[in-house]
Amino acid sequence: MAFTPVFVNAVPEAVQLAKSAGYLSPAPGNDFPYVPIDFKSPTYAPVAQKILFTLPYIQFGNPVPGGH
Repeated sequence: MAFTPVFVNAVPEAVQLAKSAGYLSPAPGNDFPYVPIDFKSPTYAPVAQKILFTLPYIQFGNPVPGGH
């Protein structure tokens, strides 16, 4: 059995996709709704302030100096 990537537009879509495949609720009652994290709350703000976020670096063209 092979695995293929599946692309979704938003996190809630991924949750529904995994749920429909039976991955998120192996037992009745073991179901939790997606709730976005409030990074400004007293609980998460100290953690969020320590996260360094940078956009990925993508190099286009030939990376070899003098390359064509």
